[in-house]
Amino acid sequence: MNIVMYGFELKTVRGIAEEYGFTLCGSHRDFGRAGNRILLQSRRLPAAEEYEFIKALEDSADNIDTVIASDAVPCCMQPWKFFTIDASDEPEYEIRRIIESHLGLICAHEGI
Repeated sequence: MNIVMYGFELKTVRGIAEEYGFTLCGSHRDFGRAGNRILLQSRRLPAAEEYEFIKALEDSADNIDTVIASDAVPCCMQPWKFFTIDASDEPEYEIRRIIESHLGLICAHEGI
């Protein structure tokens, strides 16, 4: 399972990765490898870099299972793969529910 997380703190994502056995990776190009991976883009990018990042995600859409963003991101990902949550408080609970539903650990109707 490959997850892109956009706009979250490294500490939050590292804890989630360790809890569920994911590997943090530095590029969407790592998504072709076996195993569960999380790609973190922790901050907003300048417009040109953000365009390149989003274009790379769209080109890799077949290898991405979920995108979880803390802010609106202009991304052309299938709606069932894209989640926007409020990261201003404690986003860990919502992130866990999304990941657990994708891993089949909970039913998706249990209150995401």
